[in-house]
Amino acid sequence: MNKSILFFCLVGSLLYASKTHAQYEAQIKGITQELSKKIGETGKKRLAVADFTDADGAVTKLGQFISEEFNTSLPEVGQGFEVIDRSRINILIRENKISTTGLTDPTNALKLGKLAGIEALVYGTITPFGESVRVNIKILDLQRGVILRSVAGNITRTADINRLLSETVNNVISTLNDDNTTSDAKLPKPQKDCQFKPSCVLCVTNKSKNAIEVQPQLSNQLYGYAGEKLYVHPNNFKCWSEMGFSVSGDHDTVRVDVYIQGSHVKSLKEIIEPCKVYNLVYE
Repeated sequence: MNKSILFFCLVGSLLYASKTHAQYEAQIKGITQELSKKIGETGKKRLAVADFTDADGAVTKLGQFISEEFNTSLPEVGQGFEVIDRSRINILIRENKISTTGLTDPTNALKLGKLAGIEALVYGTITPFGESVRVNIKILDLQRGVILRSVAGNITRTADINRLLSETVNNVISTLNDDNTTSDAKLPKPQKDCQFKPSCVLCVTNKSKNAIEVQPQLSNQLYGYAGEKLYVHPNNFKCWSEMGFSVSGDHDTVRVDVYIQGSHVKSLKEIIEPCKVYNLVYE
């Protein structure tokens, strides 16, 4: 009797998994078809797809997954699209200090277009909405820095979708308390191997009225930045959950550059040590 119940439970779970998978495939196919139609209307052929972000500008595992889906599906729709590899675009964005939140700036758009030799960029946001995830997509002309078309669609939330949605990439996002302060309990904890592989948690709290972009650099770093650029809304904070050290030892000095609409406005400095949590405040 118990074996029969187990058998039927197993069959039921397999049928449910198959149904949800088929539903997802149908939804992503529908969005891809509408997206390819809109791109076709623009006449653009050489494309790139950036990682999708949440409403705060942070990349989640789901955002990366959705981006990869379009990377692989758009070349197969039969419209002659040439899609540049996503990893190459992400490297160019990081190396040239271009954030997806600032891509509609004509200067940034033209810069990326020239660097990668692409005509249009597909990017957008993913937002939980009831039992679904809303996918909003924009098609950006990288020659003129203007949005040509937009597409929206829904993906049903499943256990796997919720898991990917909750996992951010290289940073943690939260909001401030009602009294405009950051609770230590909300800040991420240091990595378990933070002493042997020296790292700390570095956060920036934005108490100003403007949205800011922040990016860290270590004192002995010869070139580049120590972490990706993060977009922080007013009354929010964001963290680099594994800030490494540029030299061996028990401390380092980090400088966090603050930008508003692409212009550098301030630098925040802190002496950091392994296995500690730091919260720098911009006001």
